[in-house]
Amino acid sequence: MTSFQDILLVGRLLIDRYYMLKEFPARGQDAVITNSFERVGGCTFNAAATIKNLGGNPLILSPVCSDDRGRWIKSTLLERNFMDELLFPMAGDTEYCVVLLDGEGERTFLTYSGSQFLLSDEMMQAALNARPAYVHLSGYSLIEPDNAGRIVSLLENLKAAGSKIFFDPSPLCTEIDREVLQNVLSLTDIFCPNKTEKQAIEQYLDLKESLTSPANLNAGRLVVIKNGARGATAYTSDGPIAVSPFPLNSVDGTGAGDSFAGGLLFTLAQGYDLIQALRTASACGALTASRLGPQADFNLQDVELLIQKNVEL
Repeated sequence: MTSFQDILLVGRLLIDRYYMLKEFPARGQDAVITNSFERVGGCTFNAAATIKNLGGNPLILSPVCSDDRGRWIKSTLLERNFMDELLFPMAGDTEYCVVLLDGEGERTFLTYSGSQFLLSDEMMQAALNARPAYVHLSGYSLIEPDNAGRIVSLLENLKAAGSKIFFDPSPLCTEIDREVLQNVLSLTDIFCPNKTEKQAIEQYLDLKESLTSPANLNAGRLVVIKNGARGATAYTSDGPIAVSPFPLNSVDGTGAGDSFAGGLLFTLAQGYDLIQALRTASACGALTASRLGPQADFNLQDVELLIQKNVEL
């Protein structure tokens, strides 16, 4: 089992407000909500929940607001036995995300950013003291300009101390300041976008070379492209490695990419080889997408059984 120092996840915890529809209406038209519910969510928590499912004990660096939503988040984390060393109290409103989910499992997010948050010196030092082997960062955490610079500084210090940086850019990657995005990419050891995000970043930064080209894969960098129902492909200096998807019916894509990231981080921290790690990550994403909500209840044995049923080892 990983110790809590192995994987640090940096980001804000939030509440997902689900509204389920048969289909999205045309602009200006109406639709009926068939079901609604709320869950603790956000990229940071979704990835951490998968690591926890697999037997790890991840450490989350995040503010927790003092409002009702914040208290719910804190109690949820404690009930699930998450470490709370780097959960810092903060006054103000907790961030939330409205999740519109149609009958085919396609989701649209509308996010309220909540109270302005600035990573404090105390939080940065506490993260450095944890000495994590891996650090997970979502691009959503870099959208606030004032906080982005502090996060880049933290990543620089963590990397200098020996941590490997895992960066999932998020669909809003082009909302990140160009210089910040370039700096984070230069620090990243494991870059994990989907195909659309990769192409958007290459265009946004006007890159002359693809992010998966040999020129961008030196010094042991790993680029993993998430392709959802089409599987995933990893790019290293030795060439690409593709893994097939798992044939589970997708009912909700929310959190599937985060679960993939959590599965990949857990397995790399455990010393799995790359093919094993990719298969585990892909299985985690498939299991999450097959169930309603941003996280799914499964364990390492469930993942291994799914792999055994669908992969010729």
